[in-house]
Amino acid sequence: MRSTAFLLPLLLLLPTVARAQEQGPGEPTAPAAPAAPAAPAAPPPPPVPAPVATPTPFPTRSIRIGLSFQAEYLEPFEKTSPFGPGLFGAYEFYLKPSFAIGINLSYRFYPGAEQLHQIGYGLLMKHYLYGASDPDAVVMPFVEYGLLLHVNLQSGHKGTGTAHDTRLSAGTDFRILKQIFFVEASWHYSRLSLFESKRYPMDYLEFDLGYRYAW
Repeated sequence: MRSTAFLLPLLLLLPTVARAQEQGPGEPTAPAAPAAPAAPAAPPPPPVPAPVATPTPFPTRSIRIGLSFQAEYLEPFEKTSPFGPGLFGAYEFYLKPSFAIGINLSYRFYPGAEQLHQIGYGLLMKHYLYGASDPDAVVMPFVEYGLLLHVNLQSGHKGTGTAHDTRLSAGTDFRILKQIFFVEASWHYSRLSLFESKRYPMDYLEFDLGYRYAW
């Protein structure tokens, strides 16, 4: 009875072993396909160029209008005050930021028993020492030379007298709230003469304060 219980499991396994022998060994597993090569990395995007600021065009013309005060310290006329107010004007052409040629037109008045009226005109040459090419400069100092004439009309006298006038000056432009103003001091060497007549020394000092409009 015990031998029968021991042999029974073996008899049950015989069909399974027979089927395994009929099927034979399993087919070999096919090798795995090689992995596809990785795609090359995309090149980095080109750098974005920094925006270039457009340079501010420099003005080539300007007009100056201002008030003036004169002092004829040699007092050429006894009945005319050596001090007087006036108007100053100039139209300027900028050949480069630091150099300009201007056409001057001025009016000066000297009160007194014999009032004197002067109309001045001529050529100005200006050189900026620094700051003229900087659109944000606050001060722009300059020196200036002028070759001028002025016509004199005096009450109590007929006709007119014309005098030579050499002008040496220094001053500065300055900005206030993006507007340009100027202040200037000048020394004038001036002589009024006609042939053998008496020469009148008409040297004077001039102070100007005004506004400059440029474009």
